[in-house]
Amino acid sequence: MWGTLSEKISSRAGIVIKTFNYIITECLKFERIKVRLCTLREGNLEMDITVSDIMCTEVISIAPDASIEEAVKTLAKNHISGLPVVDEESKVVGIISERNVIDFSSKLNVVALVGFSGWVSPQADVSFEAFSRTRVEDVMSKKVVTAKSSASGEEIARLMKKRKINRIPVVDDNGKLIGIVTRGDLVNYLASKN
Repeated sequence: MWGTLSEKISSRAGIVIKTFNYIITECLKFERIKVRLCTLREGNLEMDITVSDIMCTEVISIAPDASIEEAVKTLAKNHISGLPVVDEESKVVGIISERNVIDFSSKLNVVALVGFSGWVSPQADVSFEAFSRTRVEDVMSKKVVTAKSSASGEEIARLMKKRKINRIPVVDDNGKLIGIVTRGDLVNYLASKN
């Protein structure tokens, strides 16, 4: 009888120890993630990457003479929140974002219904033709922060934080668009480090 009780205690102790070790391991993983996030929040992020390691090279962009309607449809279709605006030579001349569109629409008393899937006006006499008549260049942000592909991930994170921006177009030495880095790209990189 004692042998059986002793075996049960020993077996349960083994399970408790394994569970305890698992909990400790998971807590340590969580602490590492927490430290990385705190470091990012404090602006002391150390990333051993360059922009070329994390940038998206298949960039969806738009021309300055495109309509706001076209920009809105492009944003919605591709589930993105901003587009680099490029000229005929693929040089970045601006950025059009959801914020630019919302600011423009608020001047017309038009608001997004559900993330650009539809529009509703509280005033019946407001014309939606303004979206097809107005050009991207009239609404876009013209002061664009760009980066080279050799910039460090740390530089990009600091720029995004300082300028309160979500995306940075990546350009070559001639100013031509070759990629884009978003906050999501940085977060995905941090998540992959675990």
